[in-house]
Amino acid sequence: MNSAVMAQRLLRLDLRRGGWRRIDIAHVGLTVSSAGFIHSMPDKGVHTSTWDDLRGRETSIVVLRHKKAECVNHEVLNQAVEAFGLKYNFLFDAKAISFLQKRLAERVFCSELIDRFYTRGQLGLPVSRRFIHPQDLKELLHHPDWIEVTADYLPYIRGEVPDVGGRDVLAMVAMTNGLLRDGRLLIRKGQALNEELDQLQREVQAQSAKMRDIADQIVSRRAAYSTRRGAGPSRR
Repeated sequence: MNSAVMAQRLLRLDLRRGGWRRIDIAHVGLTVSSAGFIHSMPDKGVHTSTWDDLRGRETSIVVLRHKKAECVNHEVLNQAVEAFGLKYNFLFDAKAISFLQKRLAERVFCSELIDRFYTRGQLGLPVSRRFIHPQDLKELLHHPDWIEVTADYLPYIRGEVPDVGGRDVLAMVAMTNGLLRDGRLLIRKGQALNEELDQLQREVQAQSAKMRDIADQIVSRRAAYSTRRGAGPSRR
């Protein structure tokens, strides 16, 4: 049995309603171009894959599209860039445990990634539901705002239609994420350097203040010495 299916069965176990619940959605992803999709997997975390990876499994694939989705959704692409490279969340709903929240903040499982891309209203799921499992997204099949477009993608999945620019989009997601990571790293290094310079400036100011104190003490002692000499007995 698929590990994602088993995990969902355990998480959705309901002894009051007969125990095990049927699970037939094992994995979900989000298309970012005609060439492929972005998803989260245990071995690679969040990454892009081409339809080549799904060839031969066409009968088990369903593709849905929101009615208001644009041909090129720049907001989705931006979110894909931001999410690219996140690690996989092996602990699923354990993220709700307080002492694990920080550790798992940058880890996502497949349906949790989709939850980042769309609002609960768009997904037709209640905000009160803490986490979304792949099986929850099956409800979109019956949602009036979502339409099935599997037939539109099957030619790409089967390799019957040559890809035109789609792979460039997938490469762009990875490349842009890399540039963002490099940029953030430079910003962190710049911030660390600024902190070091600020610390050095504070140390220099502290040393300057000590030197001024020493200089003031020398001047005071000289003045006191001169005063004592001037007040001493004079010789005739």
